[in-house]
Amino acid sequence: MCLAFNKLPSKREYPDYYVEIKRPIALDMMKSKITKGAYRAVEDFVADIDLMCSNAQQFNMPDSYIY
Repeated sequence: MCLAFNKLPSKREYPDYYVEIKRPIALDMMKSKITKGAYRAVEDFVADIDLMCSNAQQFNMPDSYIY
């Protein structure tokens, strides 16, 4: 299931994702932020994890495996 969160959904395959989700984020983006030192505190990283989970729940149906 983690693979689904590695990269953002394809804009070509899921254009409606980018209409509905205002702040898309994926694990590869978080890794880049870690590498660049963009997280000032653990709470900032946790906020991005929460955002990623919230986005998944907002976009996907409750009975889907990614929800």
